[in-house]
Amino acid sequence: MARLSLYAHPHLRNSSSYFGYAYTFNEINKHMPLVKVDGQPLNVGLNSPKARTQLHYGTPPGTFYDHQFKILMVQWESTAIPQSWIGLLSEYDEVWTANVFGANAFVNSGLNFEKVHIFEHGIDFDTWKTCLRGQNEKIRFLHIDSGSPRKRADIAKRAFKAAFKDNPSYELTLKFSHCPSSGVDWTSNEILRTRGNWDRNVREIHENLSLQELVSLYHFHDVLIYPSEGEGFGLIPFQAIATGMPVISTALWCSYSDFFPETIIDSHLGKSDIQENYDRPGDVVIPDFESTVALMLEVAQKIDKYSDESMKRVARLKQKYEWTNLCQGAIDGLVGRHGKDILGAYLGYMQ
Repeated sequence: MARLSLYAHPHLRNSSSYFGYAYTFNEINKHMPLVKVDGQPLNVGLNSPKARTQLHYGTPPGTFYDHQFKILMVQWESTAIPQSWIGLLSEYDEVWTANVFGANAFVNSGLNFEKVHIFEHGIDFDTWKTCLRGQNEKIRFLHIDSGSPRKRADIAKRAFKAAFKDNPSYELTLKFSHCPSSGVDWTSNEILRTRGNWDRNVREIHENLSLQELVSLYHFHDVLIYPSEGEGFGLIPFQAIATGMPVISTALWCSYSDFFPETIIDSHLGKSDIQENYDRPGDVVIPDFESTVALMLEVAQKIDKYSDESMKRVARLKQKYEWTNLCQGAIDGLVGRHGKDILGAYLGYMQ
């Protein structure tokens, strides 16, 4: 029987869909047991000493038993990782991350490239259902995780105002994360239409939503605007694309930019003029303001065209980013590099 142990700290595992690491860990934990090795299901445990290999999901340091093959999966969103990580990561057998941009950051910081492997995230298409946009009386733009400085809600708001001023036929919603829930029903059209702190045609939402409510918020809006300075994978535009939503985003960090090729914000690598709440060594993705304005105008003026094209791309996204297939590919790659014994049982665990 092939075995694999997964681990993430309890605060991460229990953070539900409010936190990207928690959401993706729980998806991996759900789909890894569907992986087949020699035609048999992979036996997946939580922090199990019986497994010869453990995948720790989250920032270093990782948690492992001494006898285990040690894989740490962590994402990063600038061109170099923190100096404090380098020594820790060099002690692990492999480092997995979710896109090429992040993998390059680890290698650029001195980690052996043979240790670094990409395990992209998938999408739950039963949850993130499609919805044709541009069907309502106004065009509504959405920015998610607006309290995170590197997501550049400030640029999204300035560009929106430059493009549409106070025209009530256009709205921008800035959705902030890690806020208390008010208990209202965000699947209600009336709540979606009116709730939040409004300043003319721009509003802020400061509360956590359930996953179902978050999908409703995406469905209610027509265009995602995302001038991010960098993502370790980028769940927010990824989930928008899965619903058939037109996406305007930076893309130097992005491994799935072929799903929004006409609406990529011009950008370059450089030093940011904003301060995040953690250190980001190296360079980040700097979005061009004029490009952002032009794309918001373009998509708003041709919303039917961009909505139709976005809906057509969903079928291809489903083929490429189904969670079980991605997990199968990650395990097949691990076995291909190290042989089937890498998923063996450790018989000395009782000692």
